[in-house]
Amino acid sequence: MRQKVNKPPDMITVPGRIYPDQDAQEKLVSFMSRFQAAKRTAYQALRWGEEPGETVRELYDKFFPNARWCQWAVEDAKATIESQKEQVKMHVSDLEAKIEKSEKKLGRTRNKLHRQGLTFRIARLRGKLAYWKGFLERNEVPPAVFGGKRNLLLLQEGKLSKEK
Repeated sequence: MRQKVNKPPDMITVPGRIYPDQDAQEKLVSFMSRFQAAKRTAYQALRWGEEPGETVRELYDKFFPNARWCQWAVEDAKATIESQKEQVKMHVSDLEAKIEKSEKKLGRTRNKLHRQGLTFRIARLRGKLAYWKGFLERNEVPPAVFGGKRNLLLLQEGKLSKEK
């Protein structure tokens, strides 16, 4: 069952689809790609400590002669940064729990081969924990891949350059 949404009594929602002609479609695709590029640029600028007001002005000069779109790009970038910060905290807590569980298991295990495997696992988890804690200590966020899962996988395979 859907929850009721509080909206004004004179507001109605009409579902629909838009089928743009070729010219409108090209303009829309161009706008979308410029907006995504502006969002990536804003993300990098904010990530390296630039002020949001400065970033909006840079985006205004570089991408759009419309301050609202530039502000939206900066807000989207801020949301991505906040999400990344939460993700770092989540990774740290998960890795700490995994290390604790593996250390308990190591204390119970008598088999030499099993103990060796657990020791390697703990060492690997501690390496990952040091990586993620580094972001917390420096008050930074890890780099993000924009464009979805497919682009991430292509980037990992080396089939997509960082510029693209």
